[in-house]
Amino acid sequence: MIRFRSYSIAYIIAILLVLSTQIMAREDLDKSEIKVLIEEISKYEYGKDRTPLSKFESVVINSLNSQNELNFLEEKLIEVIESNSTIDGMRFACQILSRIGTQKSVKPLISLLEDNKTTNMARYALEKIKAIDVDEQLLSE
Repeated sequence: MIRFRSYSIAYIIAILLVLSTQIMAREDLDKSEIKVLIEEISKYEYGKDRTPLSKFESVVINSLNSQNELNFLEEKLIEVIESNSTIDGMRFACQILSRIGTQKSVKPLISLLEDNKTTNMARYALEKIKAIDVDEQLLSE
């Protein structure tokens, strides 16, 4: 019985070591892949293939422990809302910015408040962003 337990414990430790090295060996953010995903998100229309959106969400989840990666992703999402993206592409960008957005996202999101097609999605994102002076900037606009 003791021998079985020691093998079980050794087996569990081995599995944990393998898993931890896989997590630590996660590749850095592939910026060229992100740029392709951003282009596809910019053209996204409701009812079409959501694969680029799902991939981007996975990238965000995998980047939660790296502020540098999140900053890069935020910049790319700001590009989506500042470009001639589809409404659905902008909506997706606002949803993600509501989770990872910082002070950098506030002004671009405020500019979306002027258009009736984008005002609700921008308001949703702004409500969730934990920036210091979101309220002040909203009042000043």
